[in-house]
Amino acid sequence: EEPVTDNEGVAEDVEEGDVKVREAGVSLKAAIFEKQVSAKYLTMVAAKDQMIRQLKERVSALTEQNLHKKFQVEARVKEIKDIKAQNAKENVLYKLKVRQDCFQLIRRVKEWVGTKPPHECAKLLKK
Repeated sequence: EEPVTDNEGVAEDVEEGDVKVREAGVSLKAAIFEKQVSAKYLTMVAAKDQMIRQLKERVSALTEQNLHKKFQVEARVKEIKDIKAQNAKENVLYKLKVRQDCFQLIRRVKEWVGTKPPHECAKLLKK
């Protein structure tokens, strides 16, 4: 075996190796960066999905609350309408009763006047 004396070939091989190592390092850094970006993107997508789920749940809860309140308001409106109808009916009955009482009073006054002599009735009218 002969000792290697060709330093040029060795220097080229070392230089070529350095280039390959540098390229591999750049490729490795690019791959790591790509994985970091992918991880951040996936984290952001997951956070966005979580926010959307929470907003949907909140909207659903608010919708249920609004429906419950709507039913309460509708029930109260019906109750008020029923009370108004009852009051109107009672008002009509009261007016009829007052009218009846007035006619009865007029009839009694006429009967009473019919039993008295005309000069007494004239005295009462002057007062």
